[in-house]
Amino acid sequence: MRRLDPTNVDWDEFADLFSRYGGDWAGMAPKPTTYPDQDVALLDEFGAVGIEKAEEIRDLFVTPFFCGCEADDPMTVNAYKHEGRTRFGRPLTNAMFGSDISHWDVPVMADVLARSTRWSSTGSSASPTCATSCTPHPCASTRGGNPDFFAGTVVEDFVDDTLRHTELS
Repeated sequence: MRRLDPTNVDWDEFADLFSRYGGDWAGMAPKPTTYPDQDVALLDEFGAVGIEKAEEIRDLFVTPFFCGCEADDPMTVNAYKHEGRTRFGRPLTNAMFGSDISHWDVPVMADVLARSTRWSSTGSSASPTCATSCTPHPCASTRGGNPDFFAGTVVEDFVDDTLRHTELS
């Protein structure tokens, strides 16, 4: 980040290079005397987060994020391969079942779920199960945005029970 500190830029050289090679924009070269003073403390973009230990990175940038993984995408299994890849032994995402249903490349909707069996046939101990991708992760994601989303619905008890038995509750 220190390389990007504006106080380390030779603004006279910058203006010269910009005017020589800036083409149509050469006339917009910033004048060295007009560059505003930069608060160097702002260069640390993570400073305001207040992270004090590595586990907090997981808590802030891994645990709350969910992503949809398409059943027929051969890269989907990588969302689940985490042994030895992360310091905390969990995937870098809470992957959820997704699909291309309604896209041009899915002529038969019934094939989408069947394609997800490729995940479990890879032989990897990290292969996802349909239960992981289709139930706890979508429930946790939905409830994360609105804790009362399932309240009063016929699936409320099921969701509560499912999340109570996972680390996503």
